[in-house]
Formats: sequence, structure tokens, C-alpha cells
Amino acid sequence: MRCVSLLILMTFASTAIAETTVTLPLEGYYRPGKFFPVRVTSDRPIHVEITADNGIGSRGTGEDLTMPVMLLSDNNRSIQLSIDGISRSINVRSLEAQQRLVMIASPDLADGARSLFPDSNLVYVNVPREGVTSLSVAYESVDALLLREQDWAGWLAESSWMSLIRDKLIAFGVTVAVKTASPAEWELAWQKRGDWSVLDSQMRLAVREATDLSFVPESLRRFAAVTAKPGE
Repeated sequence: MRCVSLLILMTFASTAIAETTVTLPLEGYYRPGKFFPVRVTSDRPIHVEITADNGIGSRGTGEDLTMPVMLLSDNNRSIQLSIDGISRSINVRSLEAQQRLVMIASPDLADGARSLFPDSNLVYVNVPREGVTSLSVAYESVDALLLREQDWAGWLAESSWMSLIRDKLIAFGVTVAVKTASPAEWELAWQKRGDWSVLDSQMRLAVREATDLSFVPESLRRFAAVTAKPGE
């Protein structure tokens, strides 16, 4: 089982930027019609633009950026990244229909994922080093998030944690499962499944078609690089 993030280190010839690190926290996997993250860090503020054929890109300026990108087709093999005008291509890969992308807080949770999704082909990635509270709409391609009891108890102290689950993860179709008999917070409608307490993604607020871009926040649509229209 491979539970590491794909790290791409790019060295630029420009004297303005000595080194910029580009990380694909989902190891380059994406689900057509859903966002996936691209993280870009540098030792100084940089301007980053991401574009893609048949998809929605992103742009931003800073030293540590987690940028949401959406591809509408399963045929995309790369995205284009421009940092202060210097361009590179980064390979990506579409998840197959029977695959489920599962983010786990610890490798020992993999067996639990198989019990929760017995009929699926599972692909595992790690929770980001920054922790679950760093997750955002950019992680929409994730199908499930699996946590240990200590992870859950620790993150409950974060004021944004419950709104993160309710407004972002569940709303965008991510199943949340905690390996514990009784989660400390029962504000949401947990289901008991063996050793797991589960917030099922079927509780999500809306089902979105891959070509329906109306839900994209205005702040993203304003800078979106959309190269395909619904129905084409």
C-alpha cells in the first residue's frame, strides 16, 4: 500500500525564484467534475496560475497556496502551471468509476476502509501534514476521510472543524468515518457501522453534474479558465 503524497520539486533558472515546491496532495488523482488540490510553496511571494484543457483553473499570489483545480473530462493527462511567468506541465490521472479515493490519518486505518467500502477498488492518500482543518473545497475529489479517535478528539478543539465537516466535506460528497464507539460530538447525524461512526456522503446537500458549473463560487468563477461549455 502506498500512502505518500506526490512531491514535485521544480528548480527555476530565474534568479528571482531559486526553488519552488509543487505538491499534489492527492498524488495527482482527480475525479472529473470535482476539484482537486495543487499546493505551491516558495520562500517569497509568487504569482501562480493553473490552467487546463476542458476544466477550471485557478490563480493566486502568496508563499503557501493550496489551489483548487477542476477537470471535466477523464481524458486529461496534465495541467499547466505558471509561476511568475515560468511554465511547467504537471501530470495528473483520472480516477476510474469503480475507484474510491480514501484519505486516511494513519496507515492502520486501511483495513477499516475495506470494511466500509467492500465492493470498491480503494486508492489511499495521507491526510495533509497541515491536518484535516487545512482541507477545503479543493479536496472535493476525495470520497472518504478516515480518522482515529485521537484525531477526532484533537480536532474538535478547532472552532472551524464542525463547519468544515458540515459545510465542505459532507456538502461535497465526502464520507467521514471515525474509528470509535462514540464520537465526542454528536451534533451531526452519525451512523454506527461496526467499530466506526460514519457521516455518509449521501447526506450531502446537493448532487452536482460534472458539466454544471453554477455552484462554483463567484470568487473562483471570476478567475476561472473554462474551456468547455455544458453539452459540448
